[in-house]
This record gives sequence, structure tokens and C-alpha cells, in this order.
Amino acid sequence: MKKLALALALVALSFVSYSQTRLTTYKNVTGRWNTYRNDYDMENEYRYAKITFTFYDTYVQADDEARSVYRIVTHHEKQVVPGKEMVSAECLDENNRKCNIILVTSTNKLEDAFIIVQYIDLAYFYAIFRQ
Repeated sequence: MKKLALALALVALSFVSYSQTRLTTYKNVTGRWNTYRNDYDMENEYRYAKITFTFYDTYVQADDEARSVYRIVTHHEKQVVPGKEMVSAECLDENNRKCNIILVTSTNKLEDAFIIVQYIDLAYFYAIFRQ
């Protein structure tokens, strides 16, 4: 009986302390890493992509076709550069591949904010709807 009560208490606590943030994108573009230029070669155009990223304490979930899930391994410090703020985390995706998720926001309210899912050889850039 004590074990059951403890288990119910832990489940109830997990529901109460569960926080999340949702961001919805409206377009994206893919870039492949170019080792000669040390930069990404971007596709020609952005394409429509309404995808919701839900940020939980320990993982990020995307409602894309693959139903991507990124388990957060390490949070990085927020970086501030003139006109932009960046928050990032090292993650493992649903296939256990290492990647980084980067949230870039601008102090200029007219510019898009971005979510970047960055692997060693390619990156996906998602523009976020402004609230």
C-alpha cells in the first residue's frame, strides 16, 4: 500500500511540475555544410512549414512528419550579440544522433526569430511566427 501511495504521489507531482513552451514556424530552409567555405550552402528558397515545436524541461518535440523528438543533454548559456540573443542545447534526436537546437531572437521586432536544428553536416532553419 505504501508503494502504491508513493507511486501515485510521484505521478501527481510530475503532472504539476511539468512546464512547456510552444513555438510555431511558418517557413523553413535546409542548409548543407560546405567545408571549403566553413558555412552552410542554403537551398534556394524558404518553403512553407507550419510546425509546432514544444519545449519541455528535458526534451523538445516537433509535430513534423517524422514526429521528431530531441532529448536535451546539455543546456548552454544564453549568448547576446548586438541585435540578437541565442539560447542553445546539445541534444540527441529520435535516432540517437547528436545535434544542437538553437533559438535565435532579434531585438528588432520586425525581424523573424528562428529555431535551428543543427547536425554536423546539415541544418534546418525554421522561421517563427511573431506573437
